[in-house]
This record gives sequence, structure tokens and C-alpha cells, in this order.
Amino acid sequence: MSTLNEYFNIMREDIPAWYEISWDDENKAIVVRVHRAVLNQLGLLTNEAPIIRILSTDIDLSDFVPFGESNWGFGQVLEQIGEDDKYISFRVSLPRVIWTISKAKREDRFGFKGLPERGYNWQAAYNLSASLNVLFLALAFSLREEIIWENEIPQLVNCKLQTSKESYGGALSIRLSKALVDWLAKYQVNEDIPEASEALFEAYSAMYEFKDEEAIAFNRHYLNARVLSIKQRITLNCPGDACGLDPDNMNEIRDRGYELVPHNTDTPIQQLTLLAGVAKLCDIYREDLA
Repeated sequence: MSTLNEYFNIMREDIPAWYEISWDDENKAIVVRVHRAVLNQLGLLTNEAPIIRILSTDIDLSDFVPFGESNWGFGQVLEQIGEDDKYISFRVSLPRVIWTISKAKREDRFGFKGLPERGYNWQAAYNLSASLNVLFLALAFSLREEIIWENEIPQLVNCKLQTSKESYGGALSIRLSKALVDWLAKYQVNEDIPEASEALFEAYSAMYEFKDEEAIAFNRHYLNARVLSIKQRITLNCPGDACGLDPDNMNEIRDRGYELVPHNTDTPIQQLTLLAGVAKLCDIYREDLA
């Protein structure tokens, strides 16, 4: 049993889970399951909350609908999909953000042929990023009262997202728990984690339509999750300028977690892709535990 008004650090000790993240491959969606004990914290996310007002002012987002409706968040992208005696589950389905309108290469007035014509829907991606941003913020930082909860599953990750149209506007940092890092010892140095790599590919390709088979092969190469040269230290990568998540340190420190920090995550496509890979890692952990 734990209380959230105590000092706690998932990188140093096992803390009962108050939320979980998961990858839904069938629906190409990220699922967040929130423990009922902390559900009231979502009531802090009103239209008058500073973070909601700031995001709504800085970015072209759809209207924010507070928790209480079956679908909520910016553009109501957080869909309530189920509940049990422990959790209420929310799903955010990844939208198509970039697609091909015409495969014919456009010719300019000098006769040079450029890229095929593409369509864009960035607002849909920013709605998802901003909604998950404020959800994780409420769960991690806005805990105002004593809350007591029990769970046999430890908290595996603590997620923090940034939502902006500036450089690094798709940044995210993920604290990996002691429990999750201990479990990563099952993988060898330089070993690929194929299930997480596949989730990265599926998430990215759900949002970004590849032009042809060559583009699919090229991008699949850059969508990967693997262990680095030090055991239990992992990296997740996606297309971009060396874009991905890397450990905040490469020290061989045992019996504690660490933080994955971003590099050149400028867009919500990159951010949500990497989050899907982390969610799949959590799925694999829970499957092994079962």
C-alpha cells in the first residue's frame, strides 16, 4: 500500500502502478489505464487550468473537453474504452497525418520533377500530443491530496511530453523504473527488441503514409529498439536527424532505473511513435510477468 503524498521515486524502488501504458496494434493506438484511486486527479484538467490555456493559445488545437465525457481531451481524442475494478482505460488512436494525394511527381516551370503531392493534417497529431501531455502531467505532478492505493504490478514508466511547434516541440522523456530496468537484463548487449521495433514501425506508418516499397524498407531500417553496448541500457529510434530516445547516462549502475531522453524529436509523429515503442516494452514486461 502506498500514498502519493510521500516522496517516491520509481527509479529507486518498486511503487505500485497508478497508471499503465500499452500499445494496441489492432487499432494502431496508445492505451492509458488509470488506477481508480487517482482518477479524481483528472478533474484538475479544466478549461481554466494554466496548462490547458497555454496549449490552446500557443497551438492550433481543437477545443478541450474535460474528463467526465466518454471522449475527452483536445478534440475528444481520449476515448474511454473500458473499466474494471482497478482501472479505467483510455485509447488514443493514431491519425493519418501525412499522406499521398498523387504519386505523379510535380514538375516546376523549369521542368524539374519534385516530390509527389502530399496531404497533411498536423492538427490531429497535435491534439493527441497535447491530450497525452496534460494527462501525464495530471498523473505525475498534480497530486494534491493523500491517496492510498494497492497494486501487485509496479509502476513501469513515468512519461513527460512537450507539445510545441518549435524545435524539439515533440520532445518526451521517460523515466524507466527499477523494476523495468531489472527485467531488461533478459536481453543481451547489442540485442534487438523486435516486438518494440515492430510497434515503432506500425505507429509511424499509421501516421505517415510511405510513398512506395523502397520508402517502407528505408524507414523500417530507422525504426528500431535495441540494447546498447552496456547491458540494460536501451535506445529507441525513428526517422529524423538522429531522432530517438537514449539513456541519460551510460553508467553501469545496478539496481536502479534511469531516464530516456530525446534527441531531435521535433514533431508529434516522432514523439507518438517513440511513445508507442515504450508502451510495447511495458506490454512485454507484463506478458512475461503473467
